[in-house]
Amino acid sequence: MAARHRLQQHVRDTYDVALDVFDGQAVAGMLTQGDRVWIAQRFLDLPSSMIPDEPAETHPD
Repeated sequence: MAARHRLQQHVRDTYDVALDVFDGQAVAGMLTQGDRVWIAQRFLDLPSSMIPDEPAETHPD
């Protein structure tokens, strides 16, 4: 993590640009969100049996 922060600081100081770095676990988490699952299906050949069920919507009382 320290290397990532050093890189982000270097890019910010040198180029005045914000840099976000995503590791494999973060990307996997993003691809499980309902509106992004199609990306994993199309480009990573994710079988439909591996798609998690969407949680039931909760409605406040």
